[in-house]
Amino acid sequence: MEWMPNSVVKLNVGGKYFETTVDTLTKYSDSMLSAWFSGKYSVLKDENGYVFLDRDGDRFRHILNYLRCGTVHIGEDIRLLGEILEEAEYFGLQSLAQQLKEALLQCRVKQEEKESSVCGRMNNEDNLFHPMFEPLDGFSSSQTSQGEPLLTLLPSSQEFRLDEDF
Repeated sequence: MEWMPNSVVKLNVGGKYFETTVDTLTKYSDSMLSAWFSGKYSVLKDENGYVFLDRDGDRFRHILNYLRCGTVHIGEDIRLLGEILEEAEYFGLQSLAQQLKEALLQCRVKQEEKESSVCGRMNNEDNLFHPMFEPLDGFSSSQTSQGEPLLTLLPSSQEFRLDEDF
């Protein structure tokens, strides 16, 4: 099929419908989309005349936004970055794939730093917090053979009371 440069293309991508132009789809000449819409290859159409792409429509919207604007706004969602990277590689969008690989690496480094920071704080807190047992009236403190505190009740005429702090 011959595609006119400014013509509108209706796409059915995994059941999600998009409209764009041939110019947008062929923006990156070395991409698979550019090859499909160059007119050299035939494309599959669904029963409504939409060009059918057997891909995930939720992911494809990011690809289409990249073709339109040159950017994608995904944030630091590692799973989503990986999914869009898979699509970028499938469609042969090497510049997008490279940007996504760098973003994934940065996210993983941040995640590892965060995890090691949390673990480090927990370890330091564990090392700093050692409960001290002080004998209460009527109790005596001693240690087991392993050095653990052992509380024993001493005979006393004082009544036992439970303090609010206890």
